[in-house]
Amino acid sequence: MARRNNPLGTVVLLTAVLGFGWASWHYFVEERIHDTTVVATPPAEEITRLQGLLADGLAVEDGFLEISSFNWRQNSGFYRVDLQMRDGTSQTVAKAIAKRASDLVERATQGTPAHVAIYVLGREVAQHIP
Repeated sequence: MARRNNPLGTVVLLTAVLGFGWASWHYFVEERIHDTTVVATPPAEEITRLQGLLADGLAVEDGFLEISSFNWRQNSGFYRVDLQMRDGTSQTVAKAIAKRASDLVERATQGTPAHVAIYVLGREVAQHIP
């Protein structure tokens, strides 16, 4: 017995394949989501200067202890900052400090973003991702 093909099913399947092809082209070729361009690392003096500016800017914040890490992420092209806060710092205060720290780094570098994470007693409480 001969099998009959449904023309509506064929159109739906063709539309799905074409949509997947367009989405693949758009994200892989046009948007380049898998590109791993390496951005040159800033000089060590620049990183030290930014770390000092950030420490001075956050010294007035209640509960701020230290900057535990200040790094450059080459593949992503942004700074990664980890801040230690005193015990008892609330999550809302930590989020505000993370946003302020990210803004300070961005202003000091003329637009390079910073991903800031706030730690209290070794546990991440808040973070700001630009």
